[in-house]
Amino acid sequence: MKAIRATLRRRLSKLEKAYIGSGLDLDKSEPATLAVNVVNQLSVEIANIIDHRNKSVYLLALAARNFFELICFLKFIRISTSNIEKWKGQRVQDEIDFLSGLSAIAEKETTKQLVMEIVEKLKARASEANIAVERFTPTSTVAEAVKMKEEYDTSFRLLSKFIHPTSWSMNDDKHFVESPEVYDIIWLRLLKFIDQFIEEVDSIREGKLLHDSANI
Repeated sequence: MKAIRATLRRRLSKLEKAYIGSGLDLDKSEPATLAVNVVNQLSVEIANIIDHRNKSVYLLALAARNFFELICFLKFIRISTSNIEKWKGQRVQDEIDFLSGLSAIAEKETTKQLVMEIVEKLKARASEANIAVERFTPTSTVAEAVKMKEEYDTSFRLLSKFIHPTSWSMNDDKHFVESPEVYDIIWLRLLKFIDQFIEEVDSIREGKLLHDSANI
């Protein structure tokens, strides 16, 4: 595993120097802004990965899972303007979900009514902008669309055992569950994700905001 760790250190060093906080010099069009927002969130996860590389296997698994999902989403919205529109609609739906949850726990009826009025205004603004408010395509479907379904099946199955409370993580020998060998397995999955991230960002920097789905 020493070779794996050495390779990861080189990748992380490149990410720290070239991508974190550097931003992307793109036009100010809406598709470019949406792509930059995803890349910026990827930078947050990179920072989490770097911070957790010598700490909790559970935090590292969470950062790795988020990193994988964000790469899938970045690839997905770069396939077509139609997918970009879906991503915009999800932004509205996410806020509606949050506000609906807020309304459900509000104790005062006036607060509930106020929150739901905001929800209706959000829907009206989306309609005026011709944005279809809908739930975003499930991650499994997105992964399949960007030819990462195999990674989804294997990585999500592996990482979920650390992200969610599971009988295995609680009842098995902690010396194995939290062992350096298991830690290195997660790093090994990250290695591929990191290379894909670098490839995506380099492509965007070259001005190729959208790409042919056949070339993903």
